[in-house]
Amino acid sequence: AQCPRVIAKFRALLQRFKPDIIQLEHPWAWPLLQATSKSLMLSRIVYSSHNIEWKVKIDLSALGFGGVGTNKLIDETRLLEQSVSLNADAIISISDAEVDEIQKWTHRPVYHVPPTSSLADANDLPREGRFFRLAAEGTFRQYAALMGSAYWPNVEGFFNVIPEGAGFLRPDQQIWITGSLGAAIQKDHRYRFFQSINDSRIRDLGFLDEMDKSAFFGDAACVLV
Repeated sequence: AQCPRVIAKFRALLQRFKPDIIQLEHPWAWPLLQATSKSLMLSRIVYSSHNIEWKVKIDLSALGFGGVGTNKLIDETRLLEQSVSLNADAIISISDAEVDEIQKWTHRPVYHVPPTSSLADANDLPREGRFFRLAAEGTFRQYAALMGSAYWPNVEGFFNVIPEGAGFLRPDQQIWITGSLGAAIQKDHRYRFFQSINDSRIRDLGFLDEMDKSAFFGDAACVLV
């Protein structure tokens, strides 16, 4: 936001398209919007809070990602989030707990819009399809379905739940992972601490086509979130 060329280019885009609404999915672009405020007179700002970012920074520092200036970064992030929250025309949060917290510091209504997926409107998921048959070909009968990206909270969440390997599963049970999360988990040193047992209980399927998603979840014994 301190670069004149970026500000000028962004201001030109706003003047050209004249948006009625600008939605920020994170607070980081707020200083840029403030720097182009003259072009925003007719635009309403919607702040979509996917996380309370300054708290995420605390978690990151606890994991060893911090360093000199970490506390300053956390404070600056908190002030940034407060600024965009107080200036936005509407605030949306995917977490009901965070709705309450944001309301406390803004004293303004915050709208809870929970996350959903393309499967949300499905009346039923297919059963005993190709993933069921694939499982039956092995030496096990059940798999737990997990789909996710390699985004670090997903990896940390996995090892928070399963910190000492997957040996608690019976020999006929596995965890099947799709998306980029599986490869990230298998590369992690915490996975390698229990390499042998994890290799026998955890299977990385990589990326699936969109049409295979419902079958993957429908054939599973349970779904991990």
